Amino acid sequence: MEDHEDNVSIPEFNNLLQTDPNLKNYENDFRRYDMLRKQVLLLEEAEGGVDQFTRSYRSFGVQRLPDNSLFFKEWAPAAEALFLTGEFGWDKFSCPYSKKEFGKWELTIPPKPDNSPAVDHHTKLKVVVHTKDGDRIYRISPWAKYVTREEKSVIYDWVHWDPPQPYVQHIHPRPKKPKSLRIYEAHVGIGSPEPKIASYKNFTHNVLPRIKDLYNCIQLMAIMEHAYYASFGYQITSFFAASRYGTPDELKEMVDVAHSMGIVVLLDVVHSHASKNTEDGLNAFDGSDSCFFHSPPRGEHTLWDSRLFNYANEFGHPEWLDFPREGNNQSYHYARRQFNLLDMDHLRYCQLYAFDRDMNRTEDKYGWLAAQPAYVSAKHEGDKVIVFDRANVLFIFNFHPNKSFQDYRVGVEAPGKYPFLYKIKLDSDEVQYGGHGRLDHNTDFFTEPQPFNGRSNSML
Repeated sequence: MEDHEDNVSIPEFNNLLQTDPNLKNYENDFRRYDMLRKQVLLLEEAEGGVDQFTRSYRSFGVQRLPDNSLFFKEWAPAAEALFLTGEFGWDKFSCPYSKKEFGKWELTIPPKPDNSPAVDHHTKLKVVVHTKDGDRIYRISPWAKYVTREEKSVIYDWVHWDPPQPYVQHIHPRPKKPKSLRIYEAHVGIGSPEPKIASYKNFTHNVLPRIKDLYNCIQLMAIMEHAYYASFGYQITSFFAASRYGTPDELKEMVDVAHSMGIVVLLDVVHSHASKNTEDGLNAFDGSDSCFFHSPPRGEHTLWDSRLFNYANEFGHPEWLDFPREGNNQSYHYARRQFNLLDMDHLRYCQLYAFDRDMNRTEDKYGWLAAQPAYVSAKHEGDKVIVFDRANVLFIFNFHPNKSFQDYRVGVEAPGKYPFLYKIKLDSDEVQYGGHGRLDHNTDFFTEPQPFNGRSNSML
């Protein structure tokens, strides 16, 4: 299947140029808009609108109906025929899909005589695709919710996930949107000092309690299934499966526990890359060289060895990330986070952790991240001093490597007099943070009506 998008013409564009010739420079923008308009119209016709299209996961793949029938649905526009096979019965042709409009295929399997679903929980499944070239190929549903592989195999299997007693979601309500986000980027697999791929359970019990003292949001990386672990999740094979670190229910539990701690959870979504794998990926799902992607060469990312879709500062972190691969003898040494360093009193990490914790708690109280832009009153290159105020908080930073200052005048806008005195709220020189404790936190700072550095008042 070839892409014809580059040859799309804009209707009556020449007539438009007669009215305003300067629009010629924006021809590509008009072309893109026209393609967008056509795509929206197509989605309205085929899916009932953009909103319905974004909820395709509710109807595609496999869905259990109220009467315990199982409804299967796939999009394979170039296929000649589709069949479902698996451990429930390996007859390759006993469960044919029916061809529908817009490249869709559907299949409904009634329940067993005892009214239980025809396909049991944890059953392996495959989609059998008959291509236009007469080939028979076996594929994993792009909507699979759980995929696993045998210990000595490199190919993933689609495993039907429908536990008889699923995890009860939303035991804890989703936290309210914070005024200011403090996001911790996390990778579940390297969330352990041990040389292995860590699990959702490990993250739930050992990592979340540490994060909650510092951040109100986590962004989880590399959650969607990727056959090649060393790709850091950028060569995705199953976009709706999150199985490498545990089961879907264990992921739900982890998110639920995070919510109980007041932590918002974001899942990193990789839309720009997908694996070139065919047997356990989206590539050539219907036997064509395109399907979900642009046809080659446009649909190939040579640097990442992946396919391209047709869209119309931390402690305990290794020096760099290097996931287990053949080139490093499958080593986990640079693919693990040593959170255990926080528990070692003879190291500085516990002091850095304490400062980060109190800094975030102070921000939570004053909310400077969500406040109006700061006014920078001093940027002294020689002294390496920066002074600014934001959210009614005065920030004074001394970045000089070997010089401290006494009676250093700084500009402030609001006058400091009783009862509105300037007080130290956070001090990196405190002993608990590894500092020398040279500042008296009981000091009241009064201002003088002496303008300085663009501010109406100043103080020492």
